[in-house]
Amino acid sequence: MSGMTAMVGTAPYMFLVFFVPGTIILFVRSRLTTGRLPHPSERFLSYLMVSAIYLALTLPFIDYQPELGLSNISSWKWILWLFAIPFIVGLFLARSWSIVRILSGKIGFKLIHPIPTAWDWKFGNADDQWVFVSLTDGSQVAVYLGEESFISSDPEERDIYIQKVYEVDPQTNKWKEAADTKGILITPGQVKTVEFWPYEYTRGVNL
Repeated sequence: MSGMTAMVGTAPYMFLVFFVPGTIILFVRSRLTTGRLPHPSERFLSYLMVSAIYLALTLPFIDYQPELGLSNISSWKWILWLFAIPFIVGLFLARSWSIVRILSGKIGFKLIHPIPTAWDWKFGNADDQWVFVSLTDGSQVAVYLGEESFISSDPEERDIYIQKVYEVDPQTNKWKEAADTKGILITPGQVKTVEFWPYEYTRGVNL
C-alpha cells in the first residue's frame, strides 16, 4: 500500500484534497494579476469553494472509481492532480481572465474582477508613459514612468517612485527634463489625480 493510499480517509488527506488545490490556484493567480489573496477571514471559504469546483471538474480524468474512492490513484497522479495542475490552472486564470469572464457570463455567472482596485489595475499593466500628477497641496508634477519607476501595490502604502521629473514651461506648456534629476518619491496620501499619455505621444514634450 502506498503512502498516499494509506493516508486516504485521514485528516491530512482531507486537507490535501479540499484546501491545497484552491490555495495554489488563488495564490498563483494573485501573484500574476497584481491582485491580493482574500482577506484572512474569507480565505477558508475561498480555498474550499475553489478546491470543490476543481475536484468536480477533474475527478473524471483521474481514474476515479466510486467503489474504491481515491485509494486506487497512484502517488505520481496525486502529485500531478493536487499540485502541478492547480499551478497551471492558476497561471491560466491569471493570463486569460478576460476569456474566463466572457465564458462565465455566457452561462449566467458574473465574476468579480481579481484585481481589487483601479490603482492596481492601471499601474500593474502600465507600459512606459508620460504621467502628470496633481498633488493634494495643489502642486503638479510632470514625470516619465518607465521600467526604473516603482508603484506600490500595498493598499496601506500607496507611494510612487518616478525615475524622471520634467519641468513644464507655463508659456509653451512644453516639458523639459529637470537638470540632474534623480527621480521623485511621492509619499502616500499626496496624490489627488493622475493623468496618462502613451510614450509614443511626444507632442509638447522636449526630449
